[in-house]
Amino acid sequence: MTERTKPMNEKKRLDEIKKEDSKNKPIFFIILVLLMFLGGVGGYFVSSQEVLILSLLELFGTYSQIGSIASTLCMLLTCIISISAGWIIYGSAKKMWKDEASRDDNWEKIEKKLSIASIINSVGLILGFFFYGCSVYGFRDNATSTIPGAEFVSVIFRMSFFCAMLLIILNSFLSFHQLRKIVELEKIMNPEKKGSLYDFGFKKKWYKSFDEAEMRQAGIAAYKALLIVNLTCMITFVVLLFIGMIARITVFPHIAVTIIWITQNVAFGVESIKNNTMQ
Repeated sequence: MTERTKPMNEKKRLDEIKKEDSKNKPIFFIILVLLMFLGGVGGYFVSSQEVLILSLLELFGTYSQIGSIASTLCMLLTCIISISAGWIIYGSAKKMWKDEASRDDNWEKIEKKLSIASIINSVGLILGFFFYGCSVYGFRDNATSTIPGAEFVSVIFRMSFFCAMLLIILNSFLSFHQLRKIVELEKIMNPEKKGSLYDFGFKKKWYKSFDEAEMRQAGIAAYKALLIVNLTCMITFVVLLFIGMIARITVFPHIAVTIIWITQNVAFGVESIKNNTMQ
């Protein structure tokens, strides 16, 4: 068990807690009322734009083939930008590492560049999967439907569909290779780092090789990420709630957000309990 400070008198502590609560309670309820007001205003605004929203949904449905082709182009663009940016930043970090005379002075800068390259790599891969999902969405209907007066769009759609499948494979391979080089340089800089990307247990082994400072940093980052994702899920859920009142978007978007929301909170709570038990 970790060393803990001696608990103060319970009654005294309860008084302090009540005092702290009473200090923040007015602001809390004021903000709560404001949020409810803004929610009502937002709901009214969305409902007032019912015709526009339904028209957009109908437009996307009618021209879904064009949307699919555009998604394939976006996937290609995302792949080029993310992979190129990642290699540029990685190359800069590698160049600084080879400069042995200034290596110690540039150590933190190199670590930061590798972290940025890793973030870009992850975001590029995620966006790649997103655009792939958009490009193949509704394939059964898109493969047979045609836009009046623009039958050639169906031919381009079929070509883009197969290009999308090749792109997602290429993007995944390039992202993996780039991440492997980033991890390789990290392991050279920090010999205590363990784990291979070819091992499905890489993340667990990588985390176990963290020193105390890195574990503390990871814990702070995880908690802040929890807060950000919670807020993002809440906003997304409210937006979907408003749209779902006037358009048939089904409940699946709500289910997806709810699964992510519950999973990250339960996972964080369970891991916190396990970590506390291990100490």
